[in-house]
Amino acid sequence: MIENLIVIILIKSFSGTVERVDYDIKEFPTITIGDSSYYIGAGYNTNHQIEVGDSVIKKRGSDIYKLIKRGSHMVIEFRK
Repeated sequence: MIENLIVIILIKSFSGTVERVDYDIKEFPTITIGDSSYYIGAGYNTNHQIEVGDSVIKKRGSDIYKLIKRGSHMVIEFRK
């Protein structure tokens, strides 16, 4: 089961401006970019840093999410 989740994380590729952020009961975020939603689950300490208007980049084959903060353009990387 965990192996399947790792494969799914690695094959995903997306980037864009965050239009919505929702947190589940365990405080893991689901972000909406365009018409798609992406769950950033366990193992990533996002610490509620993702906000509407920020940009997120996730490259295929990588488990790293890059967050580019709106306004400051500061880059924060979330790694497992």
